[in-house]
Amino acid sequence: MQPFLHEVKEQILQSSVVHFDETGMRVENKTQWLHTASTPEVTFQHIHEKRGKEAMDAGEILPSFSGIAMHDGWKPYDVYTDCRHVLCNAHLLRDLQGIIDSTGETWAQQMKEFLTQALTIKKQYKGNIPEIEKKNLFAAYQAILKGKQVPSAEQKKKRKQTPSQNLWNRFAKYADRVLAFLESPDIPFDNNQAERDIRMTKVKQKVSGTFRSKEGAESFCHIRSFMSTMKKQNQSVLQAISQVLKTGTVPWNTTLS
Repeated sequence: MQPFLHEVKEQILQSSVVHFDETGMRVENKTQWLHTASTPEVTFQHIHEKRGKEAMDAGEILPSFSGIAMHDGWKPYDVYTDCRHVLCNAHLLRDLQGIIDSTGETWAQQMKEFLTQALTIKKQYKGNIPEIEKKNLFAAYQAILKGKQVPSAEQKKKRKQTPSQNLWNRFAKYADRVLAFLESPDIPFDNNQAERDIRMTKVKQKVSGTFRSKEGAESFCHIRSFMSTMKKQNQSVLQAISQVLKTGTVPWNTTLS
């Protein structure tokens, strides 16, 4: 399995866009973290007792990755400065909906509508949005942010930041990460690739509960990495397993880019 995992890591490191995510897993009745690094062609998952930089370093991808890292904006990702970070807009849409439901603030509704419309426009142009259209979208984005009343420095001292203000701050600070999907057909709108690849892990936890050992959890991650990758390679998982057992080789699909 190690040669396979090494090859998957190499393919991920050579990819222009990689999706990252993590989710809690129960191992020996303690919470550990499954980390995934995914592309449309391969999946790599590993388990670690930590969620942040130590675990990400152990995955041996982010420390050496220089492409585009798609994730949900969790702060430890920002430690890695050789790659470009872009944000999952599906997460942001859910956050915006939370603000709309709780406060009904106009800017949140406008931003939700903007992101939805911007994605529609990208699809209409098949990812290749004309420069003038991009400029119009960027201007509309900034106009929405400027339309919200921002607390003064004195007001900020007197009261805590609200969830709405925190979310507005994120949109203002990370505009380049939010709008990156408009630049190219290759930059996705959301992190659904990683979320799909991690979904079976959550199903397993609901059905079987905790892993009894760290070794069992690690083996599960290796097997999931293999099965997910073989499906992405348009290979029969059973036939792929059979080939590995008989010949020690993995049936990579050489027609995939």
